[in-house]
This record gives sequence, structure tokens and C-alpha cells, in this order.
Amino acid sequence: PTSWNKPAETMDVNVTGTLHLLEAFRRHRPAARILFISTAEVYGRREGAELVSENAPLSPESIYGISKAAADMTARAYARHHGMAVVVARPQNHIGPGQAPIFAAASFAAQIAALLRDPALPRRLLVGNLHSERDFADVRDVVHAYRLLLERGTPGRAYNIGSGRNRRVSELLDALCHAAGIQPERIRHEPYFRPTETPAVLDTRRILTELAWKPAIPFEQTVRDILAAAR
Repeated sequence: PTSWNKPAETMDVNVTGTLHLLEAFRRHRPAARILFISTAEVYGRREGAELVSENAPLSPESIYGISKAAADMTARAYARHHGMAVVVARPQNHIGPGQAPIFAAASFAAQIAALLRDPALPRRLLVGNLHSERDFADVRDVVHAYRLLLERGTPGRAYNIGSGRNRRVSELLDALCHAAGIQPERIRHEPYFRPTETPAVLDTRRILTELAWKPAIPFEQTVRDILAAAR
């Protein structure tokens, strides 16, 4: 959301910042392997259940997505034009223990943990839009994919990363409450609320075929670990 409030800063960091780094490597360490972390938001919103492959056109809808798409294209252009070993990762959302509480999973877990510590607190949670959907891959799986790409990904190529399944935010909250053994009231908190979103479901066959990567940590385990970290 910050990108809408600070569009110039977003472009400066994501586009110009990436360009400066690529130029520094080109001049001083041209043989280095470089992993650029893009985002699935470069594809924009897609209707229907069709999986989105890396060959799909980039059609970002947010300032953040636009900035990442520009940097994504720049990174691949440096690989083609300068022969640099730049690989691009396009991950979906990812969650896990230790995430900052500005994100939904960590916010829910922190509130639940507070209720478990203090039974005198009102049994309620402040929530945003529970109807939005996300691909909640485990961050540890995603980082494993990053390492494989950095070591053996094909320069100039982009690779989708995700669990391959969208879940409603309400499903994430239900799972956290179930793991904690409580069912508090859910109160809509306007500062947390954003319009309903349904992201593209990514086709991850490229990274599976080339690097044998696929998610290994079940959603239920991720939820338990998030809650344990919050407690």
C-alpha cells in the first residue's frame, strides 16, 4: 500500500536502485551470479482458474507491481545484452514465523497470542478484508527456491514461485484460531481493510522441471510455527 502514497520513492528504490546495482556488478563483478526478486504482481489480476506461466504478458495494476515489472525487465535485459548471469524470481505471497506484524498472518498470530497470555482481554480480533485471496507459501520453501535459482537458475530466465493454491484470508485466520483452540469475535478494523483481491495462480512447472523445487512444508505446519513464534 505504501507505493500508492509514495510512488516516486517506490520507482526510485525498485527501478533506479536495481539499475544502480546491476551497473555496479557489470563494472566490477560481471561474472557474479545475481538473483533479482520480482513479484507475481507483475502479471496483474487474472480471471478464471488458468495457471499463469512465465511467458504470460506483464500487466501490473499497482504502482508497486509496475515498478517491479520495470526492474524485472531491466534485470533480464542485462542478462541478454551484457551476458550477465542474472536470474529472476517471481514469487507469490509467503508467510512464516518471524514475519513483521504489518502483514495479516503475523498480525492475527500476535493478537491471538495476546489473548492466550491474558484471559482478561476482550475476546476479539481486529481484522481487514477476510474475503481476499492469497497464495500462502511458506517463506522457508520460497527461500530454498531462491537458493536453487541463485546456484543453478538459467541466466535471463524468470521463474514463478508459489504453492499453486489461493486461499481466502479467512481460511488463514480459521487455521490460526483452530491451532490456538480459541474462537474470538472478529471486528472489522478500517485501517486494515483493502478491496477484495484474487491474485493469479502461478504455473510453477519451470522451476520444478529445471531445479526439482516444489513446496515441502504443509500449510498447517506453517500456521503452527507462526503461532508458536508469536507466543
